[in-house]
Amino acid sequence: MPLSLPIVAAAGLVVALLAGWLWWRGERRRRHDARLAALLDALDALEGTIKRYRERMLAMDAEVRSQGPVSGYRRIDPEAPMQEALRGVLQHRLWIRDHGARASVRELEQALGATVARRDQLDARLAELDTAVEALMAARDAHPAEPRSLH
Repeated sequence: MPLSLPIVAAAGLVVALLAGWLWWRGERRRRHDARLAALLDALDALEGTIKRYRERMLAMDAEVRSQGPVSGYRRIDPEAPMQEALRGVLQHRLWIRDHGARASVRELEQALGATVARRDQLDARLAELDTAVEALMAARDAHPAEPRSLH
């Protein structure tokens, strides 16, 4: 007994819909995993930037203090703000551990955007710090015998 054309067409449609749904679900999972991996990479980069910023601040402080007293200069202590920033990175990592598998692609993209923006802000601050150190050293080299002041 041959199958009728409507039954074959209906079965073909069901198979096509199932294949389409499986493809869509796999694509959604790939997008989710890609955003999650990008977020983890961005957190690694942010953590590295925070550590570089702390190291540069400490190096600048040591350099300034090694040259003798400077009126108006307050010692830089980057530990508290840097520890707070690193704690924020850890909180993001814990959120990913606890919620990352269920987070929507949109939530992951928002977290990624915020992380990249924070890293960009710190990179800009690092550039400002480098410029300030260069200016201070240039001023010191140009006038080594004069009393030094940051005002």
